[in-house]
Amino acid sequence: TQRCYILAQTAWARSPSERKAEGALEVLEMMEANYAIGNMDAKPTVQAYSMVLNACAFADMVQDEKGRLVKGTPENQRRAFDVAQHTLDRVRGEPHPGVRPNPVIYGTFIKCCGRLNLPDDIAIKAAARAFEDCCRRGLVSDFVLTQIRYALPPETFLKALVKNGYRDLDKNGKTLSRDGKRIRHILLRELPKAWTKNVESRF
Repeated sequence: TQRCYILAQTAWARSPSERKAEGALEVLEMMEANYAIGNMDAKPTVQAYSMVLNACAFADMVQDEKGRLVKGTPENQRRAFDVAQHTLDRVRGEPHPGVRPNPVIYGTFIKCCGRLNLPDDIAIKAAARAFEDCCRRGLVSDFVLTQIRYALPPETFLKALVKNGYRDLDKNGKTLSRDGKRIRHILLRELPKAWTKNVESRF
């Protein structure tokens, strides 16, 4: 059943294996293959795709030969990012009925960009592109906003907001705290309505 596949993906995501991203993806691919030959109980859901992204986001930590949790190698984390990018691209293409981007998909992909050890030009550009697409689709939730704030340096975060239509700035082009030293904490309700118009209450 769908639940069995999700449980298998959850096990991969929680495991200390350096293959957790690939493992979660393989479960999804098994699900897709079984659905393709007529097994309706294996119909892929958007949750199955989000579980792959979740496994990718936590691929920064693995278990070494002594059983200790350590940082994954840059190569392993780059592979996890590639799986995440592939998965996001698949969901954008709406591969199955009912499987389409939602705030969890975008937020978890952006979380990958913030957590994984990637070159800045890759992580920042990927996070900014995903956020732009999320804004365009009206799917920005609190989760998405939190993840993009974490994934981007403060000035880059503000530029991403402005690029997509945020206009609540002071005369210097900043959104600053009262002491004028930090970018002010921006609330979801302050964002353009178009960014959040398709967010369901459960998100």
